[in-house]
Amino acid sequence: MSDITSIAAGISAESPSAARNWLDALDRRFGHLGDMPGLGPSRPDIGREVRLFPHGPYVILYRPTPDGVDIVRVIHGKRDPESWL
Repeated sequence: MSDITSIAAGISAESPSAARNWLDALDRRFGHLGDMPGLGPSRPDIGREVRLFPHGPYVILYRPTPDGVDIVRVIHGKRDPESWL
């Protein structure tokens, strides 16, 4: 989860409380996706069985699993999609 660590560190440099809030909201989003793994659109152009879902300016890339979801990456949405995986 180095993506999450890097993003949180960047946010924390400006505001530690904002970083905690962002991480808490991200954790809730992961739970929501785990409950409804088909929620995000499928993106076979990015990777096999990869789906994506927004989280503020970031994009959560994940794969549905029998037990919920496997988080692949969390990246800024302005990055080139070809660099996402």
